[in-house]
Amino acid sequence: MSGEKRAEDRGGFPTRQVGGYLPREHPDSSFSPTLPPVNVAVADCPPPPNISRRRPGPRVLGALAACLLLGAGCSDRSESSEGPEPPPASSDAPASERAPDVAVQPGGWDREFVFMELGADSALLLPWHIRAFESDASLRWERSLRRGQAGSWDYLLADTLDSPRTRAPWRILAGGPLQMVIEADDVLSSLILESGSREVELSPVEYLVEWSRPEGGAVRLHRGVSRVADRLEPDLDRSHDGIVLDLSRAWSEGQPTPGGWIFLTAGLPTQFFVEETAPADDGPGTFRGWSRVAFQTRNWPTLEVEWEEVRAFERARRDIPRRWAIRSADGALDGEVEAISSHLVAGEGSGPLLPVTAYFEVTGEIRVDGELIPVRGLIRHIQR
Repeated sequence: MSGEKRAEDRGGFPTRQVGGYLPREHPDSSFSPTLPPVNVAVADCPPPPNISRRRPGPRVLGALAACLLLGAGCSDRSESSEGPEPPPASSDAPASERAPDVAVQPGGWDREFVFMELGADSALLLPWHIRAFESDASLRWERSLRRGQAGSWDYLLADTLDSPRTRAPWRILAGGPLQMVIEADDVLSSLILESGSREVELSPVEYLVEWSRPEGGAVRLHRGVSRVADRLEPDLDRSHDGIVLDLSRAWSEGQPTPGGWIFLTAGLPTQFFVEETAPADDGPGTFRGWSRVAFQTRNWPTLEVEWEEVRAFERARRDIPRRWAIRSADGALDGEVEAISSHLVAGEGSGPLLPVTAYFEVTGEIRVDGELIPVRGLIRHIQR
């Protein structure tokens, strides 16, 4: 758009914004309010009043004035928290972030950030999920942010909108409740959600490692900080140190959307990332992975993931896993993890079995070349 400047990072898929509505609990789980149609328009908006508290750097914000409230979330202190799903940097960082391979003619783009707190008994988990895909002559955007801590899960953001197509839909755009701070060379300094009195800020601080995906996109790890605040309760303003996963993926029209993943850590020196590459009809699919053990990186082209124990998820009328086994074909890597909390969402469908999207907080042990490593982490689980 001529004369319009947008805040972008160099590697991302989109977080183009829209006004944000937070899902609210409702006694009727089928409750889904319908909002009147809203015209989408692009407009410049000034920085939020408290942006000056953050580190200096160029800030360019854009906004899209539309959103749709989709479903309602709920949480409890039990192992699972169920709720309807909304439809679906440092100078050492890589010099450039690659766009998805244009040869595959992608029809959709995912960008996910996961913050996992280190060194805390009740670790804070913040999975951000941002998706854009082609819909008729426009792009449809879906965004969500969940918060998990001490066995309780809730939604901080869930919205969807349609917008005009852009020439680079994999790049992060900002506006409305979702803001960004961009440093020199288009390096993402902070991703910020402001909704009502609440504010969540994610800051990748130190680049650790990058693994390239054969299909395009990348898996990146950073040491990072998340700040969680409420202007109505200033005493709750806290910063949390942890690990940041930055995952970018694309898929072609007609292909299934990206599968689930497993992200495990044993403190700053050691992380594991396992990605589903081909889903199965019901059960674990095909996986691959990467590891960083005592700062040494390694690729695992093929990994076996099995469900060692399952339980019923009545809302979706199917079984879901609660304990997983992970192993490589040569036996150099093997281990088990078990869910200690979860946020479960049953989607819509015409068949007897409904699709499931879930996050599981897990703990367990992974053995690599005979060395046993206690781990904890997060699993994004998908059953179609």
